[in-house]
Amino acid sequence: MLKINESDYQNVVYMEVDGGITKEDMEKADAFLNDHYGDSDEINALVYLKKLDDVDAGAVMKGMFIDAKHWNQYGKIALVADDEVLKKSASLADILPGINVKQFNKPDIDAGWSWVKE
Repeated sequence: MLKINESDYQNVVYMEVDGGITKEDMEKADAFLNDHYGDSDEINALVYLKKLDDVDAGAVMKGMFIDAKHWNQYGKIALVADDEVLKKSASLADILPGINVKQFNKPDIDAGWSWVKE
């Protein structure tokens, strides 16, 4: 399940993943981004991976569509997860050119917030 909400900080979205991600989750995320940021406001995010299970094919396709639509709006992404996930995603910044991505261990979530809101 994917939760997405405004944070207490301007232009910073809080996203939480707990389990699998479906196409429906991504459709809700798309609607949220369109409603709150349109096609021009900068979008920064703190993504908290509580637990990540399966991501269905529809979610991947919808995610690619969302990224294509909002790519130029993306600023910073703070990825907060456990060590195992962070090791597997060590090259995440390399596959997201032009987006400033920084990874934080779960106990360091406050550092993630500090960084993404700068």
